[in-house]
Amino acid sequence: MFNGLEMSDKIQIISILVSTLIAVISILIAIATLRQTNKITEEANRPYVVIYLDVIQVTSTFCYYLVVKNFGNIGAVIDSITFTPDFDTKYNYKPYEDFKNHFIAPNQSITTACDFSKPYKPITFTINYHKDKKKYSDSFIINPSATSGLILSKVTPSNSDSLEKVIAYSTQELIRTKL
Repeated sequence: MFNGLEMSDKIQIISILVSTLIAVISILIAIATLRQTNKITEEANRPYVVIYLDVIQVTSTFCYYLVVKNFGNIGAVIDSITFTPDFDTKYNYKPYEDFKNHFIAPNQSITTACDFSKPYKPITFTINYHKDKKKYSDSFIINPSATSGLILSKVTPSNSDSLEKVIAYSTQELIRTKL
């Protein structure tokens, strides 16, 4: 291949080949880095719509709420929320059953009271949602019996307590729910 060429010509050709190879490798690394950066940016700026169970104590009563919240940085449109197995609530309704084509903003939460009938069984909720043409589907297992062993430190006001004390108890519960 190099027969008949001067040594300096051979060195120049080898230098050109090595430089070209390094340039091609650099371009491939840059493209891979750009793709990875785009994927990370997309993941960081997508909606994350979840469902979870929250418990609030009002006086001596525990109130259970199913909460749908968008923890993402952008809004999304909820296409459907389904659950299995089918379950009954004390209020005789199926929460979020008709929740379709509803926009949920970043950090927005939508709550519904939900008192599960005993015996408690784990329920799998599936949320389908989209942002523009990108579709997402996430499943969450809610186990109502997981909250049955919770101990909430709360003093129940009596009829003789002052309004200030009742407000203090309510404030305590609000603070606890923000922990």
